[in-house]
Amino acid sequence: MKVANKQWVWLLQSGEERQPTFYIRNDYAGPVEVEVDFADHENVRSTPELPKRFVIESGQSDTLFEIGGINQ
Repeated sequence: MKVANKQWVWLLQSGEERQPTFYIRNDYAGPVEVEVDFADHENVRSTPELPKRFVIESGQSDTLFEIGGINQ
């Protein structure tokens, strides 16, 4: 019998579509480190500025970053 792999870390989005906030859910027993960066971006900003590394303790994180338009 083949067992599917379990996903341990998720990047989740909440908030408004035009100004979303992101957080990570970590189901590992210990902390994980993730780096977040834009693959491509134009006329957007992030708070805090990306790229940035985050250490996420076991369980769900607080908001890590928010994305919005430059003129917002």
